[in-house]
Amino acid sequence: MTDTKHLAAPVTAAPLAAGLRTLATAALGVVAVGSVVNALFAVLTPGGDPHNGFSYGDAAGHRDRFWAMFAYGGPLYALFCVGLAFAVLVLVRQRGAALARIGSVLLIVSGALVSSGFGGVGVLYGYATNSAALPTASGHSFVAYINDHTDLYTNVLAPSALAQIVGSVLVCIALFRARSVPRWLSALFIVGMLLSFAISSGAAGFVAALPSAVATVAIAWYARERTTA
Repeated sequence: MTDTKHLAAPVTAAPLAAGLRTLATAALGVVAVGSVVNALFAVLTPGGDPHNGFSYGDAAGHRDRFWAMFAYGGPLYALFCVGLAFAVLVLVRQRGAALARIGSVLLIVSGALVSSGFGGVGVLYGYATNSAALPTASGHSFVAYINDHTDLYTNVLAPSALAQIVGSVLVCIALFRARSVPRWLSALFIVGMLLSFAISSGAAGFVAALPSAVATVAIAWYARERTTA
């Protein structure tokens, strides 16, 4: 019986290892794509940060692109958060594991809220700036009203921002304690996240998003390497 158990162990372990490696590869992929889109969001979407609303001209000038960035950018960001959370959990298994788990859950919650909020923003401004739905004058008035009453979608986006900040800080501390990635990478991750919050639009927003993009892709890459060790 003992010999049988020893022989059976590698047979069951191999598929598990292969499955973990596949998931880590998928996580790296969605994190890489999500990081690129997050960086491009600042320059492809007028105004960048939706908390202050958007002018009629900004939203109507590239209405299809505006809608697509919010409608599809939200779900992609949610996948990005899931991939990053998975990578962190792969990297932090002992020291700092509790912080990593809490931080990862908060990142996933943030992604879900952003997906919901961004979808609402895309649809709302998409219809408001469609002259086939509303005459231009009425559309301008409606957008002005939206910008004066952004609470319908910021009530979703504000908690997501808080969850992202707290989750990122906890993940950073967990990675720092676990030493599963270079410590400078943990520092780059948190600094990049704070920069992207402070500067979120235009060319400056794109540059500010780069440190976070580099850090998150590197974290996912280290997680992928860990599964092949």
